[in-house]
Amino acid sequence: MNQVFLRTDKGEYQPGETICGAVYLNIHTPTEAHGVQLSFSGRESVCCVQDTDGHNINLQASYDYVNYCNADLFTQKEPFSLGRYRFPFRLQIPYVTPGTFRASGSDPANTWSGSVMYRLHASILGAEAMLVEQEVVIRAVSTEALRENHMTRAHSLEVSSGSFFSRKVHITVKLHSNYIKSGDCARLKMVLTNQLNSRNCTFSIKLVRMLTLTIPHKPRSCVDGMGDHGEEASAGHTAQPFTKHVEGGPFVVRKVTGDLSHYSSVTFARGGALDNIMIPLKSMDGKCVMPSVHGKYIQCDYSLELSLQLGENNVQTVSCPILGVLPVDNDQWSSWTTLQWMHSADVKLSKSPGPITPPEQLLESEAFGCLPGFQNV
Repeated sequence: MNQVFLRTDKGEYQPGETICGAVYLNIHTPTEAHGVQLSFSGRESVCCVQDTDGHNINLQASYDYVNYCNADLFTQKEPFSLGRYRFPFRLQIPYVTPGTFRASGSDPANTWSGSVMYRLHASILGAEAMLVEQEVVIRAVSTEALRENHMTRAHSLEVSSGSFFSRKVHITVKLHSNYIKSGDCARLKMVLTNQLNSRNCTFSIKLVRMLTLTIPHKPRSCVDGMGDHGEEASAGHTAQPFTKHVEGGPFVVRKVTGDLSHYSSVTFARGGALDNIMIPLKSMDGKCVMPSVHGKYIQCDYSLELSLQLGENNVQTVSCPILGVLPVDNDQWSSWTTLQWMHSADVKLSKSPGPITPPEQLLESEAFGCLPGFQNV
């Protein structure tokens, strides 16, 4: 049986980066296949079904951030001979692209879903049943921001300790990292300055999410190439401008509590710090939280909310935004298995280089060097 496979140099990318990869073709039996086409799509989609007086209104919208559709990677007039081939390619991700996202849910009045998905698709000309697809995970954070990930901002509050001989207490919270992968732990540092009686103090830290879906009001349309793909409503109903704060507004994903009396009273006698407080970026049932995203229709943001109880009626709160919760690793890419024949497959480059065909000298680069068969080019 003839086979086709698709492999990229890595599973996760940042906006503006270049995807390097190859399509692998194994021709066991005679075929009419004579070329390879590649598509790369990146689409944000949102849908909400509203139950209004017993009638369902279906609101939808989508937007294409990238759409390379059926670009010729390699073609020839005659069918491929029996053998094994590899067709290298490269694609640049646009600089303005939101990160990968997928979520859905429901409440008594609405059922909703939202996604930002990026996919590579390869098909074989003359043998259209031969096709393969791979998801590409985009993490919407710059290389510079990751390099300075530790340079986080402190968030402070000055309050009265609430005791008879009251003194001002400075509360400061600071994340160790601005950008954290979903499923990992956010690490928080809490600093208290000036005198504080830790025997009467407890604290809680909430991981708070704000997820908002917005669907514009306009007639259903279909636009070729990049851009919008409108909304639609059921017959006899007019879609109204719609913005929904999913999960009822700010939603507490999980909560961590602590008691300062468990720590040495000396620690807070003249002020002190609790470092490395761990808040898992997972729901209470152990699932990784949905990532942050700032798209055209979907907005998802996270913050940590520290509440410190200094006395019976003295609760103070400091909020610390998380700049980015990044998507999880690309499981499809990491679970891919290299077949031995790929290392000896013949390289096929188009005689008329196009926008997705790399120059031959680029095949010796580090990006292609991690792909099967290119290590010794």
